[in-house]
Amino acid sequence: MHSSLGLKLALTPGIIAAVTFAGRRWGALVAGWLSAFPVISGPILFFLAIEHGPAFAGNAAMGTLSGILAFIAFYLAYAWSATRFSWPVSLSLALFAYTLSAGLLLAWFPPLYIGLPMILAVLWISPRLFPVTAPQASAATTHPDELLYRMIAAVTLVLAVTWASSAIGPRASGIAATFPVMGSILAVFSHRKQGAAYVGRLLRGMVFGLYSFTAFCLALNLTLQTFSMTEAFLLSLAVALLAQGMAWRLLKP
Repeated sequence: MHSSLGLKLALTPGIIAAVTFAGRRWGALVAGWLSAFPVISGPILFFLAIEHGPAFAGNAAMGTLSGILAFIAFYLAYAWSATRFSWPVSLSLALFAYTLSAGLLLAWFPPLYIGLPMILAVLWISPRLFPVTAPQASAATTHPDELLYRMIAAVTLVLAVTWASSAIGPRASGIAATFPVMGSILAVFSHRKQGAAYVGRLLRGMVFGLYSFTAFCLALNLTLQTFSMTEAFLLSLAVALLAQGMAWRLLKP
């Protein structure tokens, strides 16, 4: 734990900063797309592999894979709540939807040959379930402290999950790694500054990005059984980038 603390404090904020600046440069859809990439879950799984070994991280990756469904529950709940309520109520309802979904997934998730098609089906259908928004949402603006909040929240989640992982086990650790840190902060700031239409488009973009998240978790579970830890993570990142590119080309609205 102590040997990897410095890396946790350096790697996680660096990834968050890169995604944040890219989102500011290219807008809501790109911000959502990139934020759905495993920018927090990936580092968590990496540190779990360092501290507990490949088998533990591989099992945690399956928990993270199932947690994609809880992600989507959060995005949909926030997007619809934002059409009627202010951000505190919307965030509360979305976190409730996430917590309920994560609890159900922890209690039961089908075998991979059933669970993976189910996740892909939900990913395919869910963008059509978001509220209809104006084609052109307002331009992005940012709070001067937004990046700092994102970094603090991300590091806190990484430290909390890796610290508790021995007690809660790989599956719960993997699901906990999907807690919507980026989604919550992005949604709240976007809702406050740009309104419901913008946040709906942002969260819809995050759903499209979950194809790469799915690819990463599945590839990591498989490669950790065969390759070294470094090779497994590099190959999984390559698979995720390939999935990201294919989804961008085929599914971009």
